[in-house]
Amino acid sequence: MFISLLASLRVFGRAGDPYRHLRTFPFFLLLSLVIESIGVYTSITNRNNLALYVPFSVFGICYFTWIISRMIGKPSVRKLVRGAIAVYALISAMNIYYFQKGLFPTVTYSLGCLMVVMVSIYFFLEIFRSAASVKLVSNPDFWITSALLFWHSCGLPLFGLINYWKGISPVVLVNFASILTILNIFLYLLFTIAFLCMKPRKYISSQS
Repeated sequence: MFISLLASLRVFGRAGDPYRHLRTFPFFLLLSLVIESIGVYTSITNRNNLALYVPFSVFGICYFTWIISRMIGKPSVRKLVRGAIAVYALISAMNIYYFQKGLFPTVTYSLGCLMVVMVSIYFFLEIFRSAASVKLVSNPDFWITSALLFWHSCGLPLFGLINYWKGISPVVLVNFASILTILNIFLYLLFTIAFLCMKPRKYISSQS
């Protein structure tokens, strides 16, 4: 995560950079690093960290969906996605405080994962249907959206049933932690690649 944070600093200091919409990303990664550090500390000291991770999980879903919406070219779709973010935040707040109070909000987290997956898929469809040729290797939007699509596709089944894991075998919990570690490594690896491979975006008209 720290390496991803350092790599993300490349978005600054570029006048007229077409990827200036990613300039909030380093701040999000810094916040994630702080949250994870506090989470590790509370876990070591055997403290409940739901109050830390639950609000951040909602914020993360909203932020990731918003950042992808900024990559989408069609204005009407961007507005629709941002409206969905507002509705999701409201539903999540109601779920956290009234329905799944004291628990990880599996219902709204699952809905959030689906939202990120759907918006990510639309982003890829928009790229592949474009009349212009896009060099994906040096396109940070591609790498970031790929990372988010992978993480939330895998996170949906993993976290969707987490509240039903009471009394489960410690071996399964260890395996769950290992899978989560692998997913995190892959997620932040793709984030790092996104910023290291970042170049000014160029489009080449395709010939029909």
